[in-house]
Amino acid sequence: MKLREWFKTHPLFTAFILFLILSLSVGIVYLSITNLFSLNDFLVGLGLSSITVSLISYALRAIIAVIAIFVVIYLLFYQKPRNLVEYTQEFNLTKGHSWVKTISCGFLSIMIYFAVAISLSIGLEILEENPFIFYQAPGDGKAGWLLLIAAINPGVFEEIGFRGIIFSNLEKKYKGWVVVILSAIFFGLFHFGSLTIGENPFTVIFLVLMSTTFGLAWGYMRLKTKSIIPSIIVHYLIDALSEGLLSPNTTDQGKFGIFIIGLIFLYPLLSILSTKLIFFSLERQARETK
Repeated sequence: MKLREWFKTHPLFTAFILFLILSLSVGIVYLSITNLFSLNDFLVGLGLSSITVSLISYALRAIIAVIAIFVVIYLLFYQKPRNLVEYTQEFNLTKGHSWVKTISCGFLSIMIYFAVAISLSIGLEILEENPFIFYQAPGDGKAGWLLLIAAINPGVFEEIGFRGIIFSNLEKKYKGWVVVILSAIFFGLFHFGSLTIGENPFTVIFLVLMSTTFGLAWGYMRLKTKSIIPSIIVHYLIDALSEGLLSPNTTDQGKFGIFIIGLIFLYPLLSILSTKLIFFSLERQARETK
């Protein structure tokens, strides 16, 4: 079975079931392997520092992601002759229409995220005393600058997987918002894997909802720019700065819930509108030439 041929011969329902299984399976395996045999406890027992243990754990996840993308998916879904160049082209690590529009979409989207997150925190009076703590040394339960390293893995490999491989293959049969919505759903379901490492079910539900709506914004950027670079920029920076901006200074679950729900809906909506604005003139020219 060739993944890139699947959507030419199978209906939407069966394709959805296939990727539902894949999304959940990869998420569960990815998170479970990194906790296999209590690796972190084992490394700590060797006398390694907490920073060293964290770096080894991040490196292991990156290795797993590379194997999954370049070996497992490639071998399972691409029959002979296996053309690695053609396969990597589906990642869409390109400039898209232009570097200016591609990069602009990414940075405008992350600026909107900052504005929404900080505005909600200020309005609810739950702003972290130092929301940008990524430059601090790890300690006191804070990851600090370690998040700048940890965020590389999801920021790059999850985008290659969901806005790259899956998105490209969905485009073989479906168009526009159908592809955006399906890829966002798969991205959200992928995060149910956090249940396997003991995350609170309610926290996971919020994470799945957030991943799904954020996936809509990032998928729309991918649709318009024809590149995953904008979503890599945004995904990386959100994860890298999440310790401050997604950890409001409050124990009030009501305020925290309002903050998360506001972020889940406001950021994707404004990000999609900003992307549409960037490409408005290009779309108008296309309509006029028809």
